[in-house]
Amino acid sequence: GITEDDMLQCCVFKESDFENYEPGYVKGDGHEQFEGYTWLYVSVIGTQHADLDKEDMALQRAKYILSLVIQNGSVPILEFLKCRNHLGENIVLTYGMITYANCVQYILDEHCKSHQERRELLLQRDVENDTAVHKLLKVDAEKDTLLKIFKCTMDPFEDYDEKQRLEFLGLAGNFGATIFASCVQGGLLEFVQFAYKYCPKFFEAKENVLAADERGVTSLMICVSEGCHEIIEWLLELKDGAFAKDLVYAKDDEDLTAFTKALIAGDLEAAELVLSAFGDDKEKQLEYITQKDREGITPLEFATDHNLDFPEVVQEIEAFIAEKIKELEQ
Repeated sequence: GITEDDMLQCCVFKESDFENYEPGYVKGDGHEQFEGYTWLYVSVIGTQHADLDKEDMALQRAKYILSLVIQNGSVPILEFLKCRNHLGENIVLTYGMITYANCVQYILDEHCKSHQERRELLLQRDVENDTAVHKLLKVDAEKDTLLKIFKCTMDPFEDYDEKQRLEFLGLAGNFGATIFASCVQGGLLEFVQFAYKYCPKFFEAKENVLAADERGVTSLMICVSEGCHEIIEWLLELKDGAFAKDLVYAKDDEDLTAFTKALIAGDLEAAELVLSAFGDDKEKQLEYITQKDREGITPLEFATDHNLDFPEVVQEIEAFIAEKIKELEQ
C-alpha cells in the first residue's frame, strides 16, 4: 500500500531517527555525531544475505533509490551520499569495503559532477580517522577488483599540482598511517608504482619513505607482515638502494625490525629479502640477525616465543637462522 509519494519521502529518511536503528547500536551510544543508515545503506545490507548476483542487485537498488532522491529534491544528492553510518563510513566506502567496484564507479561517475565532489566523498573520515581513500586502498579482494577500485579512488586526485600530490601521499589516517602506507598495505606492486609515477618528488625525501605511524611501523614492516615480496624488493631497490639500510635498521615501538617481523610471520623469503639490503657484507648480516633488542632478546628468540603454538613454524625458523649463521661465519 506504499504510494510513490511515500517512497519519495522514505528514501531520504535516516534510520537514526529511530531510538534503535540497528540491533546493538543505540542512538546516543557515542556515535551520535554520525548520521544513521539511509535506505541506500539498508539496500546494501539486504544484498549480503541473497543467493543472487549481490553486486548487480546492489547496483540496481542504488540506481532506483538515487532516482527517488533526485525526484524528491529535498536533499542534494551529494549531501545524501555523504551521510555516514555508525562507523562514520559513507556509501562509497561501504561499497568499496565489500568489494562492489561497479557500485563505487557508478556513484563517483554518475552522481558526482566534478573531481571536487568526488574528493569530498573520498576524503571523508570515519570513526578511526581514516579517509575513504585510506580504507579503499586496503580492500581484501581479487586483483582485478582491487585495480578497478584503485583507479576509481585515485582518478579524482589526478589534477592535483605537485604540492597537493606531496600532501596527499603524506595524508595521515588511523594511527598516523599515510596514503602511501595504504598503497603499500594494498599489496599490489601496481599501487606503489603508481604512487612513484604520481609524485616522484615524494620519494626523493628519506623521511617520506621511512615514515612510521604512531606505533613506529614503516612501509617495509607492513610489507613483511603482509607477505608483499614484490614491494619489499621495490622499496629496497628504490633510488638504487639509497634507503635500504635505513629501512631494515628501523625499529617500531616494540623495538622490532622488519627482519624480526618477517620471522614472526614465518615468512623466510621476506627475511631473505630484508637481508639482501646488506649485499655481500656477511659481517653486517651476522651482526644484524643476532642483534638484541632493548630487553636483550634476539630476533630468533622473539619469533620463537610468538609461534609457540606452531611447532613446525618454530622448527623452520630455527633451521633458517642456524643455516644462515653457519653460512655467514664461513
